[in-house]
Amino acid sequence: MSNQICLNTQTFINQIFSAEPVIDMNPVVQISNEKRKLVVFNPEVARLPRLSDHESLISWLLRASGILDKDVIKEAFEIALLHGVDPFDILTMTGMLSNLDLKLARQASQLVSSNLIYRGFAATAIAYASKNYMDLQSALSELDLNPQAPFKRNPLVILLEKANILPARVLQKAQQEALSTGVTVGWVLIQKNLCGHNQLKTMLESLIAVQNGRIDFIHVLSLIERSFKQDNLKNIDVMVNSHLETHTQERFFGNFLLSSGNLNLSDWLFCAEVAVSEHMSMFEVCSELNVVKPASLDGINQLAQAFANKQVPARQCTMMLEQFRKQAA
Repeated sequence: MSNQICLNTQTFINQIFSAEPVIDMNPVVQISNEKRKLVVFNPEVARLPRLSDHESLISWLLRASGILDKDVIKEAFEIALLHGVDPFDILTMTGMLSNLDLKLARQASQLVSSNLIYRGFAATAIAYASKNYMDLQSALSELDLNPQAPFKRNPLVILLEKANILPARVLQKAQQEALSTGVTVGWVLIQKNLCGHNQLKTMLESLIAVQNGRIDFIHVLSLIERSFKQDNLKNIDVMVNSHLETHTQERFFGNFLLSSGNLNLSDWLFCAEVAVSEHMSMFEVCSELNVVKPASLDGINQLAQAFANKQVPARQCTMMLEQFRKQAA
């Protein structure tokens, strides 16, 4: 039996550092093939470049939302320039663009130009509204991007609000800044020194545990409130972590990402909050945002699963993480 365990461990190590794909991970748990997509923090929208320095915001929004292809827009602008007409009139008259979608893009453009919403969020809202035949305001509300009260359904915002950690006005301002700049609320709080990195990490780990059914939100809220009243969150990690399961695959995966050097703490916090707000796992978010090389991400995920299942000893795990660190450097 002992020899079999050693053999499985060595096979696992060889597979992780092999260039060949892992075919048989038994008895290690396989990574799920089910692919989930980010909705609000959509990397495909964020990475879309402008056609030129002179491309209008409305044009970019129509492309980023997937309503119009770049070649269609290019052709419309060429014809418009030749005949001295509005390119969007050409698009609507030829049936390439509906009046409703053009109206959505114009409304969204006004919000972006007024610095109320990040253009990537605006494009996502346009796509959502067009697909579901609704007005822009309704789409923004459903996506939790309403400029009047953005991210109000974000679990971190709910936790901070209910625990009275920050004045309501300060928290609301952070929410609005996150909406206008395309980042998370936690990211804004860190940048403004309204919350410490380790404090935010503990809160996000707690919310991930809530999401995975390992602890109740009310219990987490109570712990955060007690920590805040006692020492202004200075020992939040001690108080909260004493009530959380630490030997879980998701905790190991998150910490292995940090210790392997594949994510720094600031990026980890960003990904963790996106995971919480989009109801996805850290693995799914890191994969979608492409912040870690796929091979390293898969390897760290498999290592976390094996360590949680006690199939890899701590010493061997440390050696493998060091190897990942060298690969990430």
